[in-house]
Amino acid sequence: MTNANASMNARSTAASDWVDYALDQQTVAGAGGTAKVSSAYSQTWTNGTQWYQTNDPNSNPNGVLSGNWTQATQVHGNGQPK
Repeated sequence: MTNANASMNARSTAASDWVDYALDQQTVAGAGGTAKVSSAYSQTWTNGTQWYQTNDPNSNPNGVLSGNWTQATQVHGNGQPK
């Protein structure tokens, strides 16, 4: 049973990653949970309710935008860690 579950999880992970790729999106996890966001940006931040994206690796919305922002982590399309 454990092997069957591991096999199914591997297939689900690959399929969900392909869906993200086909739709030009990425899945990220942060304080606001898991979200599908544009893949056009390399940095994604969240304040728990909103998402902020940028390609500037030195950008930090804290002090510029209201709220406490934390950087989100990219995960597989099904929400599993990479």
